[in-house]
Amino acid sequence: MATLGESAGNWFDVIVATPGGIENAKKQGASETSRLLIVNEYYSWKEIYCKLKEMVIGCERETWDESLNCLRKKFIWEYEGMYGYR
Repeated sequence: MATLGESAGNWFDVIVATPGGIENAKKQGASETSRLLIVNEYYSWKEIYCKLKEMVIGCERETWDESLNCLRKKFIWEYEGMYGYR
């Protein structure tokens, strides 16, 4: 964990797809879609960026652990499964 004022970061991943992209993936044998998915009718960086920003802002809490618990429901965390986080 970082101390206030230090530079640090964590990676969070999410899959972004269009409905057509999901259908194509299913036709090629992909399993059911994940809850960690942003679906946008068509590709628009501006719209996707706004959705991501809203998701992150929506997880602002008093402590890092509280924020992390929220973020992990929406994104795949780089340390998922490590350090007792499941």
